Amino acid sequence: MDIRWFDDQDGLARAGVEITVKVAKEAVRGRGLFTLVIPGGRSPRPLFALLAEHKDMPWSKTHIFWGDERCVPPSHPYSNVA
Repeated sequence: MDIRWFDDQDGLARAGVEITVKVAKEAVRGRGLFTLVIPGGRSPRPLFALLAEHKDMPWSKTHIFWGDERCVPPSHPYSNVA
């Protein structure tokens, strides 16, 4: 995949949704299931909002997991739990 540049967060979120839906549909076709790990924090919220409304996302075949790449307890200020 080539590096893509975006002028704003909305363009980035829309591209993220486009890629996620494409990969999800391919996974469902190939394996019957799509797994998605989502991070906490505020930065992915625009992507999540757009993805939630997308008509072609195979939600019934999607398993969602929450992950935090930061190795700190949930109560730590650096945690993405909040």
